[in-house]
Order: sequence, then C-alpha cells, then structure tokens
Amino acid sequence: MEIEDSIPFAENLDAILNSQIFKRSLVLWFYYRKHQTQKVISETTGIPSSTISDIIAKWKREGSVENQKGQGNKSSISEFTQDIVITEQKKDKKNLLRKSTKS
Repeated sequence: MEIEDSIPFAENLDAILNSQIFKRSLVLWFYYRKHQTQKVISETTGIPSSTISDIIAKWKREGSVENQKGQGNKSSISEFTQDIVITEQKKDKKNLLRKSTKS
C-alpha cells in the first residue's frame, strides 16, 4: 500500500503544500514554535529571508497571514456580459440619434 492510497486527499496534496497560506503558516511555525532564526528558516524552506521577515511582520501587525480583500466593490457580472451590455447600449444610442435626425 502506497502512501498516496492511504491519504484521502492525495490528489490535492501538491496544491496544499504549494499554497501561499501553507507556506506562510510554515514560516510562523518554524519561527514561533521551533524558535528558528530567519536565516535558518530561509535555508530550510527555500523562501527568501526578506519574504520571511515580511510574513513575520504581517503576523505581528495584523494577526493573520491571509491576503486582504481588494479595494472597491467586486463586479457582480462578468467582463463578457459587460461588453455585451455596452455594445447594446451603443447600438441603441446610434439608433436613437438616427431617429432624432430624421424628424
């Protein structure tokens, strides 16, 4: 029995291990639980030491390592739908202008 057979989420394991949140959590685990220096963490994980110091600073500042939400309200319709609506509005405007110039 291989190890992949015994892990129920083995197909997603690479995605989990390569995710930003996992790497950031790993850095904090090394720093706070194992009391490793930033240089040792950098050598162990392969993450640049400047990134490690940024992760630790963000944890101290915000208490979280998750990405912040983007600014502004997110669009509720896709760009494709927006393009269609804009195109239709332009057609309607042209038709309205043609009608007004004929009369």
